[in-house]
Amino acid sequence: MANQDELITMVQTRIKGLSQYFVDDDYDSAVQDALEELGWSLPTTDTFQIHWLKLRTRRHLISYFLTESAGKFSVDNIKLSQRFENLSKLVKQMDEDFYRAQEDFPEKFSDADPAIAFGVRIPAGFKNDWLGRDITYK
Repeated sequence: MANQDELITMVQTRIKGLSQYFVDDDYDSAVQDALEELGWSLPTTDTFQIHWLKLRTRRHLISYFLTESAGKFSVDNIKLSQRFENLSKLVKQMDEDFYRAQEDFPEKFSDADPAIAFGVRIPAGFKNDWLGRDITYK
């Protein structure tokens, strides 16, 4: 992937019919939200990052759609209620998958050294000079 436009094109092909409900600004916002959430930047060629950028961008778009649809909800329209429930479940499942992936691959989601996750290293307290001689008590 070279840039944001390619990511948006990939996401548009995966959300199929829902794409009619979004404008260009929605896609830009969703990509920015995903990038901020993940702490990554574009362009990227890492397939792991591309995969999760697509998934999190889709998740944000569906969330936007749910927010928009919530205002149109009426008791007479059961079909909208079912769609709302199904998309809400989908967003919840997408979030659970994301959290599980963060636990399974913490090194992929953080620029931090994985060794940091295991605590702080406390040295024995011995000191050596540049020749390797013990100078602990000097």
